[in-house]
Amino acid sequence: MYGDARGLARLNRRFHTLIWMSAHNRFLLKSLDNMASTVALLPNSLNMDGLVENTHEEHRAIVEAIVSRDAVKAEEAARAHIRSTGRRRLEMLSQLED
Repeated sequence: MYGDARGLARLNRRFHTLIWMSAHNRFLLKSLDNMASTVALLPNSLNMDGLVENTHEEHRAIVEAIVSRDAVKAEEAARAHIRSTGRRRLEMLSQLED
């Protein structure tokens, strides 16, 4: 599956959608869905070194925190994932400018 960029993108989108839906907050779901649609317009970052492995570990940390019902750790893991994803996107975009 790691070599299938489209499959990975679908799994990633599904993962995030399931997390968002589990919040049972329609406003949050709509806001995040709009944001995801906008981010999807950016170039794909799936070819960055270590991205798949790093993302997998970040997602695992989020799921483990949710399963253990540790809201603080879940929030920390989600925020760390958002920050690292943002950094990777900025790095990718800066490489495109070079």
